[in-house]
Amino acid sequence: DLNFRLRLPLNIHEDRYNSVSKMVTEKKWNELATYDELNGALMNVDCLAEFQTYQCQFPPTFKVTKGEKEFLYNPKRVPSYTDRILWKSAPGLK
Repeated sequence: DLNFRLRLPLNIHEDRYNSVSKMVTEKKWNELATYDELNGALMNVDCLAEFQTYQCQFPPTFKVTKGEKEFLYNPKRVPSYTDRILWKSAPGLK
């Protein structure tokens, strides 16, 4: 569980929540990826040097109401990708 979030350049929480929710409804995964803190940190080598992750092509998994068949998000939290798979290859291998 990582604490990287989707960070949109909006000052009001409700606006961030609504923007992310709209992108999820419209399945705009590439647009969501542009706001993903982990993607930015990996590209800038701010942390986890040489690690990689796949771009998510599914709805954010945080903060989903448990027990629901569809993704229902807690409106107090902006949906984000916090459960990720990262990998790092040995030198010379891909």
